[in-house]
Amino acid sequence: MKKIIKSKKCGFCMGVKNAFTKSLDSLEKYKNVCCYGEIVHNRFALETLIERGIKIIADINEIINDDAIENVVVRAHGITPGEERLLRSNKNVIDLTCPNVKKIQILAQKYSNDDYFVIILGKKDHPEVKGIAGYCSDKLLIIKNISEIKAIEDIYNKYDKIAFISQTTANPNDFDAIVEYFHKYYQKIEINNTLCKAPINIQNETISLAQKADVMLIIGDKKSANTTALFDISRLYCESYFIETINDLESIDLDRFETIGVSGGSSTPQKQIEDIEKYLNKKYP
Repeated sequence: MKKIIKSKKCGFCMGVKNAFTKSLDSLEKYKNVCCYGEIVHNRFALETLIERGIKIIADINEIINDDAIENVVVRAHGITPGEERLLRSNKNVIDLTCPNVKKIQILAQKYSNDDYFVIILGKKDHPEVKGIAGYCSDKLLIIKNISEIKAIEDIYNKYDKIAFISQTTANPNDFDAIVEYFHKYYQKIEINNTLCKAPINIQNETISLAQKADVMLIIGDKKSANTTALFDISRLYCESYFIETINDLESIDLDRFETIGVSGGSSTPQKQIEDIEKYLNKKYP
């Protein structure tokens, strides 16, 4: 008899769930609602918002210049202070920035106000990192992993006060490696662990399940960085497949596996996971 086991922790994290739910709730109170950028990197979740009447617009100037748009949702990733001022100049802003991201923004601003040089671990083009960087002065360096750590040497010799923070969804292994390096060579750097626990908890639960399963199905959107990272981790422990829809299962011979594990990234809506789970339970009752 086949076993279909869903990871104890998977799907939307608190910040994304809050932004997604409250975006839909805003339609009961407001008309002409748009979201500045993708509220989550998952096209299935975005389709739900669009079907309900929320526009997704990535260009802030398009939003500002469109008089028909009255209400603007700020996604969980957050935005820069300059973007917020611009939006508030002629729109009603519904700020759904993740509380964890908001804490980092405040921390970055505090460090910059106290004349610190701020180092951020993250992806320069990620909306969360852009938002955090907007709260910093020009004393700022963004690094994506330990391979870029050499750039810190000149900064360390030039500045007395240096702080280290990270994107909430940065790779924990990269964070730990950099912290270890700082402790060894750059002791005066103030280190702040601003990683979000939700993706880490999902990864840990997925690893635990992958160690017991014969195959893992990682569900989400292939554009999602955190779900892709989850898939890469899962495949280290057992045969794994990245699944977006039920159609993706047609090319996989699941009959040869006894225990099938199911998980999804922190940007994956529960419905997407549940649809796959229901299909599997129906096929293998």
